[in-house]
Amino acid sequence: MPIAPGACWNLLERNTPPVKRRATHAKARTGCVTCKRRRVKCDEAKPTCARCIKSGHKCAGYEDWSAATDPQPPSRARSSSKHPDKSTTAHLLLLRPKPKSPAVVVPGPNLRDREHRVNLLHASLTPTYLDAQDALYFERFKCQMIADLGAWCGSEYWRHKILQEVLVDKTVQHAALGAAAMLMDIEEQQQRVAGSRLSSSHAGVEEILGEENAAIEKQSSQTVIGIKNTREEALPIVPLSSATAHGKAALEHYTAAISRCRQTLVTKGVTTSTARSSLTATFFFSIFELVQGNISEADQILSNGVSLLDHALCQTNPDGSPALVPDDELHEIHLGFDRMRVIWGLCPYFGSDRDACARIREPRHFELPSLDAPIRTKQIFWNAFSSDFGQFMVSIQGRDIRLLQGDDPSALLTQRTKYLTQLHNWLPILEDLCAQNPESHILCTTKVYAQTAIIFLNCFLDPSDLSYDAYLPMFKDIVAMYQKLLPSETQPKYLRLTLDVDLFHIITFTVSKCRDRETRAIALQVFDEMTRQQALWTNAGMLTALRALVDLEDKGRDTDGFVPASSRYHYIDSEWDFQKRQMMAVFEPVLSTATQSGDISIIRIPVNF
Repeated sequence: MPIAPGACWNLLERNTPPVKRRATHAKARTGCVTCKRRRVKCDEAKPTCARCIKSGHKCAGYEDWSAATDPQPPSRARSSSKHPDKSTTAHLLLLRPKPKSPAVVVPGPNLRDREHRVNLLHASLTPTYLDAQDALYFERFKCQMIADLGAWCGSEYWRHKILQEVLVDKTVQHAALGAAAMLMDIEEQQQRVAGSRLSSSHAGVEEILGEENAAIEKQSSQTVIGIKNTREEALPIVPLSSATAHGKAALEHYTAAISRCRQTLVTKGVTTSTARSSLTATFFFSIFELVQGNISEADQILSNGVSLLDHALCQTNPDGSPALVPDDELHEIHLGFDRMRVIWGLCPYFGSDRDACARIREPRHFELPSLDAPIRTKQIFWNAFSSDFGQFMVSIQGRDIRLLQGDDPSALLTQRTKYLTQLHNWLPILEDLCAQNPESHILCTTKVYAQTAIIFLNCFLDPSDLSYDAYLPMFKDIVAMYQKLLPSETQPKYLRLTLDVDLFHIITFTVSKCRDRETRAIALQVFDEMTRQQALWTNAGMLTALRALVDLEDKGRDTDGFVPASSRYHYIDSEWDFQKRQMMAVFEPVLSTATQSGDISIIRIPVNF
């Protein structure tokens, strides 16, 4: 007889748990530790499996399963299950579920001190509607890019809340996936180029390394002391490819994000949600151009984003109320944009248009946090203050010193004094933070940024640049601080996207204004070491331009090693040719005088990649 619907359910004993049957097929036990932990199939390539390389994970190597498969007496097996040894305990720890809270890179003492990067967020956050390729890009964004972006920005939005935007906003999702696909494409090409270089030069590698080590030892014994040297070469420079799978996916996501961003603004206008979505996507658009070396386009994209928000904030409703009320997230996004554009404006390497910051504004007074305030509170206070005095520095650096002296000097000096007073009040707070967290890249960079600002504001009115020589101890402290932050010798094999915008300005400023030969050499070495694994292919160009400036001024040193004012130069601009992958570094004599036609003698040095 037929059974009524649901009758079978009533026949079951509901308190009896279902019996789970295990698969009877033999499981492979020879995959790498990382793939086992991620529960994905490993291709078992050695020394590093291809799946870990493609996903950007650090391959933890292979375990020796011979001991596990050796037969042993039953009594011994029972005793070992009750009292597991240390190696078994370490393996069980690796199999624990991933935590939902953000994780950090921690050393694994039981696995030969290898570093294991744990997923920042729970794996179940990967959207199920993504195909296999996009899921791979999402994992790359979630596990690496969020940490890298938070390292330079430091705000809550870019470290944590950005993932929510990627999950719920299609525009931001396309932009983030496109950025991840771009990194993976460039990374894959670099590995291919590096592999071909290695195979072609295998015959003479020992001789090359021997000469390189001898040169390094000679250099470190003479001038550069305490710098860690590695044999690892910088990653080869490759452009984004439109012929590879990752490259095609990057371009498709990039195009889709731009289309959706425009459509949203046209149909919905500028609201709090659309502004947050558009600005976040705009940030990824600028990264897309920046990584490829299109500096001017990246700067223009950020400028358009800030202009869009500023224009929306000035609009009012018919009743006079503001049309857009910014929330904390919009404020953090705006500060992030300002911070990046300020650093670009201070660094002539980027050749940024400084017109947006050309207006000198009256300095505002910012409250100081107490010494016992939380780090987060101090960071919020500092971000607001640094954005304000940073724009002031850009506005005066973008002008001719002679024109500045022609303006009202009393007003300019008053503004400078107000900023210097607040900076000196901030120094004890920043030094206390660095003492509590000496290995924090963000806090230490914040301190040296304040020191750089103090030096600049004290010396920028000196047309000879000789006043900078009095701040040699502070320059040495800045370089020593960055030496402590040098990466370990075992750097990750994947591309980093920390941007290091503060590093660009601070190292450029130190090399340009500190004429001490040894300090300059250390600063250049620090920059080379810290940007070796960065995604920005333009790092090599910046390093070459700074070395060109050093060589230019070294020609004018006297017998005592002093660089007179007549032999000093300003690094004033970088002229980019994006299509040819070429840059022209532009230098101007400090004591330059205009010719009869009004032109100023400048020196251009080409930099090719």
